[in-house]
Amino acid sequence: MIIQRPAPGIPFTRGLLVGSLLFFVPLLLLVVPRVGSAPGWQVTNLQGRAVAQFAAAPAEGLVLYYAATSTNGLQRSSISTGNNAPGFEMWHAADNGLPGDSFWQVPAVQRLAVNPNNGRELVVLVAANDQSSLYYSNDGGASWQLVRGQLEPQQAGALALLADGSLAVANGQRLLWRAGRDAGWVETPTWPASAGQAHSILAVNAPRDHAPARSLPRLLVVTTGGALFTLDGLNDSHWRPRPVGSASRVDLVIATPDGLYAAADRGIYRSRDAGTTWSHVGDLPGAAPVQAMAVDPANPNAVFVAVLGEGVMASYDGGATWQTMGRGLEKQPVHALVIDPRAQHQLLLATGDGVWRHALDPSE
Repeated sequence: MIIQRPAPGIPFTRGLLVGSLLFFVPLLLLVVPRVGSAPGWQVTNLQGRAVAQFAAAPAEGLVLYYAATSTNGLQRSSISTGNNAPGFEMWHAADNGLPGDSFWQVPAVQRLAVNPNNGRELVVLVAANDQSSLYYSNDGGASWQLVRGQLEPQQAGALALLADGSLAVANGQRLLWRAGRDAGWVETPTWPASAGQAHSILAVNAPRDHAPARSLPRLLVVTTGGALFTLDGLNDSHWRPRPVGSASRVDLVIATPDGLYAAADRGIYRSRDAGTTWSHVGDLPGAAPVQAMAVDPANPNAVFVAVLGEGVMASYDGGATWQTMGRGLEKQPVHALVIDPRAQHQLLLATGDGVWRHALDPSE
């Protein structure tokens, strides 16, 4: 169930248009084919809504879930850690105070990041008035503070919020870094413009023989051009390109307690030295790029990927072999894969048709 935001003072013409949509869209759903059944997958009550960003983290006996949609804005659900019921109970608006810049006048959330140890602390990158702005909340989205405005328009947008409150946001071909809520912003050097903007950001502990006096952890950036760069501290003079095996393009890099995984050129690679070197561990079927990836924090060898046209696949041997997790979602764009912090034997899938849930085999 979604609790809609109040909408006082809707102009007559817009109200008439919205009313017409509410009348005709359900009729269209009767004749337009929807995604078929997906064995093993359970849909939550966000079905029918495109979820572009999704995150979850624990906080004070709860797990807080955040979903950014184009029609309902940023939504939040909270469930007790002791509640093992599948699905979500209720969604509430969590974007009051954020600027709206769309037909529905809801915030256009480009990226969302949540503190992995405190689900009430989160940041969002919001597009409005031909620019991107960064907003911060420490109360689960009940209120927001503008922490950085007038960022360059983001092709993809990238954020990283660490457990200690450190924050990184992309701005053109560089990152802006803030070491804490009361710290100032520091700019990193730029990487080559030909590599594109940042698609994703990671912060990891660098090997001890790299920058022992660094003032921040090693930063890794995957760009929209498919390149991977690392930076070892604010005193480092330049970003270093990091080849991932023989791959020509990197799709994703994610961190685990046991190192890093990368999806690149249909292959899966692993690094145990913070991205300095990579080992090829296996290949994925098909030719489409990887849309999302997740690793079970309790088992670094349990890897899950979403590939357009192939669906969601699982590997329980670190990426060497793969098996399909049910059918029916192959044509859905997947924006996030998340291991449920409330029940780690559940995989959450954020798609163009809501959020889906799949039980994992704890014996694997």
